[in-house]
Amino acid sequence: MIEAVLKKAFGNFSIDVEIRYSGFRNVLFGVSGSGKSSVLKMIAGFYKPDSGRIIANDRVLLDTKNGIDIPIYRRHIGYIPQDYTLFPHMDVEANLLYGVKAKGLKLYKERFYFLVKLTGLKNLLKAYPNQLSGGQKQRVSLVRSLLVEPDILLLDEPFSALDRPIRDELKELLFELLESFKVPAIFVTHDLEEAYEFSDEIAILENGGLTQLGKREEVFFNPKSRSIAKLLGFKNVFEIDELKDGEIVVKDFSFKVEHLASNCKFAFIRPEDVLLLRMDRDISDKENVVFGEVLKLFKKPSGALLKIKSNDLIVYSKVSLHVIDKMDIKNGTKVAVSLKKEAIVCGGK
Repeated sequence: MIEAVLKKAFGNFSIDVEIRYSGFRNVLFGVSGSGKSSVLKMIAGFYKPDSGRIIANDRVLLDTKNGIDIPIYRRHIGYIPQDYTLFPHMDVEANLLYGVKAKGLKLYKERFYFLVKLTGLKNLLKAYPNQLSGGQKQRVSLVRSLLVEPDILLLDEPFSALDRPIRDELKELLFELLESFKVPAIFVTHDLEEAYEFSDEIAILENGGLTQLGKREEVFFNPKSRSIAKLLGFKNVFEIDELKDGEIVVKDFSFKVEHLASNCKFAFIRPEDVLLLRMDRDISDKENVVFGEVLKLFKKPSGALLKIKSNDLIVYSKVSLHVIDKMDIKNGTKVAVSLKKEAIVCGGK
């Protein structure tokens, strides 16, 4: 369990959070400037909060009320920054062993050789950082942090500077290492896909405050507010004009929904859950059908995003490129879509 109750003012920006994780793979998610890295650095001990409490695996690292502030070198925390922070005058082996020696820890050679072999560093131990690629440098940083046998591992957007193939390879390696060593981790990212892949639990930060915390599926598919929904990829965010029994009214449209709370102000649905219908087939049995025109077609290797206009309503639908080609969809095409009622969720402001 990791608990961080922190308050700190940085000039015109302040952080005020209460984060409690119970699992192993935890994510701190938000846009750049939301305070993620500052929270991580306070947990690590690089920043001192104005007030707060930090507990990791039942060990109190900080409690300003009771005068407890464990120094960095005694917190038993592995910290992996974005920029590697390797010593340029030391070879790979010396960089790997620096933390162990600095903290006066015993080196377990079996663990050392297991890690360097698993991460592909075995033949690079005598190389220097300027001879390494970005991916190799991050492997050194990762192994170095695990050799000190940390109670928790903190990762501050460690893969953001790497090309996608290397990033994907290192993420897979990271998952394998965390599973092998059973180290609880907090992973900071502003990448939605990365946050989903890594997290068992996720905390969302907005403007220095915690706005939602919970299990991955609970948070990703049930955002509490309009701003969180947009952060989590809900391109369709509708202001609700009226609530009915099992229905919502948005502009001139009535949509059936499965889950509706009395305090709903906005409705959210992912573009993946807005289904493109075949106009040459009977669609009378389809739910929440909207007829409209494609305003814009955005193509990516992973699929196409359609921006569809129907009167005053804008709806986004994501479909495969195969479907786009087969149905000959382009800007100006008349289409019909179905909004899956079980995928429509609602939230507050």
